Amino acid sequence: MLFVLLAAACTVAHAQRHVLYSPLPSGTGGPQALDAARHAFVARRWQVTAESENSFVARIRHLDLDSTLQVSLADGALQYADHTINRKGEKTRVPDRWIAYLRGDIDRALAAREPSFEAAQGRDPAERLQRLKAMLDSGLISRGEYDTKRAEILKGL
Repeated sequence: MLFVLLAAACTVAHAQRHVLYSPLPSGTGGPQALDAARHAFVARRWQVTAESENSFVARIRHLDLDSTLQVSLADGALQYADHTINRKGEKTRVPDRWIAYLRGDIDRALAAREPSFEAAQGRDPAERLQRLKAMLDSGLISRGEYDTKRAEILKGL
Protein backbone atom coordinates (compact mmCIF):
# COMPACT_ATOMS: atom_id res chain seq x y z
CA MET A 1 0.00 0.00 0.00
CA LEU A 2 2.86 2.39 0.81
CA PHE A 3 4.35 1.72 -2.63
CA VAL A 4 1.03 2.60 -4.30
CA LEU A 5 0.82 5.87 -2.36
CA LEU A 6 4.40 6.77 -3.24
CA ALA A 7 3.82 5.97 -6.89
CA ALA A 8 0.70 8.12 -6.93
CA ALA A 9 2.56 10.99 -5.25
CA CYS A 10 5.35 10.82 -7.83
CA THR A 11 2.90 11.12 -10.73
CA VAL A 12 1.12 14.19 -9.32
CA ALA A 13 3.45 16.63 -11.04
CA HIS A 14 3.24 14.80 -14.37
CA ALA A 15 -0.49 14.11 -14.56
CA GLN A 16 -2.44 15.27 -17.58
CA ARG A 17 -4.91 18.09 -16.90
CA HIS A 18 -8.56 17.76 -17.92
CA VAL A 19 -11.28 20.41 -18.01
CA LEU A 20 -13.81 20.05 -15.24
CA TYR A 21 -15.85 23.19 -15.97
CA SER A 22 -15.49 25.81 -18.68
CA PRO A 23 -16.23 28.56 -19.50
CA LEU A 24 -16.87 30.23 -16.20
CA PRO A 25 -19.98 32.42 -16.35
CA SER A 26 -19.25 36.12 -16.82
CA GLY A 27 -18.86 37.85 -13.49
CA THR A 28 -17.83 34.64 -11.75
CA GLY A 29 -14.46 34.87 -10.07
CA GLY A 30 -12.03 32.07 -9.39
CA PRO A 31 -12.84 31.86 -5.68
CA GLN A 32 -16.57 31.52 -6.46
CA ALA A 33 -15.91 28.77 -9.01
CA LEU A 34 -13.60 26.85 -6.65
CA ASP A 35 -16.13 27.21 -3.84
CA ALA A 36 -18.91 25.83 -6.07
CA ALA A 37 -16.66 22.92 -7.08
CA ARG A 38 -15.77 22.15 -3.44
CA HIS A 39 -19.44 22.08 -2.50
CA ALA A 40 -20.24 19.81 -5.45
CA PHE A 41 -17.58 17.29 -4.38
CA VAL A 42 -18.61 17.40 -0.71
CA ALA A 43 -22.29 16.95 -1.62
CA ARG A 44 -21.32 13.77 -3.49
CA ARG A 45 -19.40 12.51 -0.43
CA TRP A 46 -15.85 13.13 -1.64
CA GLN A 47 -13.26 14.00 1.01
CA VAL A 48 -11.93 17.46 0.17
CA THR A 49 -8.70 18.95 1.49
CA ALA A 50 -7.32 22.38 0.70
CA GLU A 51 -4.07 22.45 -1.20
CA SER A 52 -3.71 26.18 -1.87
CA GLU A 53 -6.00 29.15 -2.44
CA ASN A 54 -6.33 28.15 -6.11
CA SER A 55 -6.65 24.38 -5.76
CA PHE A 56 -7.89 21.49 -3.66
CA VAL A 57 -7.72 17.71 -3.63
CA ALA A 58 -10.84 15.53 -3.64
CA ARG A 59 -10.79 11.81 -2.91
CA ILE A 60 -13.37 9.06 -2.86
CA ARG A 61 -13.13 5.30 -2.53
CA HIS A 62 -15.92 3.42 -4.24
CA LEU A 63 -16.04 -0.31 -4.85
CA ASP A 64 -12.76 -1.10 -6.60
CA LEU A 65 -11.70 2.51 -7.34
CA ASP A 66 -9.67 4.94 -5.29
CA SER A 67 -10.15 8.27 -7.07
CA THR A 68 -8.09 11.31 -6.22
CA LEU A 69 -8.57 14.47 -8.26
CA GLN A 70 -6.39 17.54 -7.93
CA VAL A 71 -8.72 20.43 -8.88
CA SER A 72 -7.35 23.86 -9.75
CA LEU A 73 -8.26 27.09 -11.46
CA ALA A 74 -6.17 27.72 -14.59
CA ASP A 75 -6.72 29.58 -17.85
CA GLY A 76 -10.20 30.72 -16.79
CA ALA A 77 -11.46 27.18 -16.22
CA LEU A 78 -11.68 24.57 -13.50
CA GLN A 79 -9.25 21.78 -14.36
CA TYR A 80 -8.32 18.50 -12.72
CA ALA A 81 -5.53 15.98 -12.71
CA ASP A 82 -6.79 12.43 -12.31
CA HIS A 83 -4.91 10.11 -9.95
CA THR A 84 -7.39 7.22 -9.90
CA ILE A 85 -6.22 3.68 -9.24
CA ASN A 86 -8.08 0.39 -9.12
CA ARG A 87 -7.83 -2.12 -6.29
CA LYS A 88 -4.81 -3.76 -7.95
CA GLY A 89 -2.95 -0.44 -7.76
CA GLU A 90 -3.13 0.12 -11.51
CA LYS A 91 -3.68 3.62 -12.90
CA THR A 92 -7.13 4.09 -14.39
CA ARG A 93 -9.56 6.97 -14.97
CA VAL A 94 -12.34 8.40 -12.89
CA PRO A 95 -15.64 7.35 -14.52
CA ASP A 96 -16.94 9.90 -17.03
CA ARG A 97 -20.39 9.83 -15.45
CA TRP A 98 -18.92 10.99 -12.12
CA ILE A 99 -17.38 14.00 -13.87
CA ALA A 100 -20.69 14.68 -15.65
CA TYR A 101 -22.56 14.65 -12.33
CA LEU A 102 -20.02 17.05 -10.81
CA ARG A 103 -20.25 19.39 -13.82
CA GLY A 104 -24.01 19.51 -13.45
CA ASP A 105 -23.74 20.26 -9.75
CA ILE A 106 -21.19 23.03 -10.36
CA ASP A 107 -23.32 24.49 -13.12
CA ARG A 108 -26.40 24.62 -10.88
CA ALA A 109 -24.41 26.19 -8.05
CA LEU A 110 -22.95 28.89 -10.29
CA ALA A 111 -26.30 29.57 -11.97
CA ALA A 112 -27.89 30.10 -8.55
CA ARG A 113 -25.30 32.78 -7.77
CA GLU A 114 -25.74 34.85 -10.90
CA PRO A 115 -28.80 36.69 -12.15
CA SER A 116 -31.00 34.88 -14.63
CA PHE A 117 -30.73 35.69 -18.31
CA GLU A 118 -34.02 37.54 -18.22
CA ALA A 119 -32.82 39.64 -15.27
CA ALA A 120 -29.86 40.71 -17.38
CA GLN A 121 -32.01 42.63 -19.88
CA GLY A 122 -30.39 45.95 -18.93
CA ARG A 123 -26.85 44.68 -19.62
CA ASP A 124 -24.74 45.38 -22.63
CA PRO A 125 -26.06 43.44 -25.69
CA ALA A 126 -22.54 42.22 -26.57
CA GLU A 127 -22.16 40.72 -23.09
CA ARG A 128 -25.59 39.11 -23.34
CA LEU A 129 -24.71 37.61 -26.74
CA GLN A 130 -21.43 36.22 -25.39
CA ARG A 131 -23.21 34.66 -22.44
CA LEU A 132 -25.87 33.22 -24.72
CA LYS A 133 -23.18 31.69 -26.97
CA ALA A 134 -21.45 30.18 -23.93
CA MET A 135 -24.75 28.61 -22.88
CA LEU A 136 -25.16 27.11 -26.36
CA ASP A 137 -21.57 25.80 -26.43
CA SER A 138 -21.93 24.16 -23.01
CA GLY A 139 -25.17 22.46 -24.04
CA LEU A 140 -27.42 24.35 -21.63
CA ILE A 141 -29.71 25.55 -24.43
CA SER A 142 -30.61 24.21 -27.85
CA ARG A 143 -29.72 25.81 -31.17
CA GLY A 144 -33.35 26.86 -31.63
CA GLU A 145 -33.45 28.55 -28.20
CA TYR A 146 -30.16 30.27 -29.02
CA ASP A 147 -31.44 31.58 -32.37
CA THR A 148 -34.69 32.86 -30.84
CA LYS A 149 -32.99 34.67 -27.95
CA ARG A 150 -30.26 36.04 -30.21
CA ALA A 151 -32.91 37.53 -32.51
CA GLU A 152 -34.61 39.18 -29.51
CA ILE A 153 -31.35 40.74 -28.36
CA LEU A 154 -30.50 42.01 -31.83
CA LYS A 155 -34.02 43.38 -32.29
CA GLY A 156 -33.59 45.43 -29.09
CA LEU A 157 -30.58 47.29 -30.51
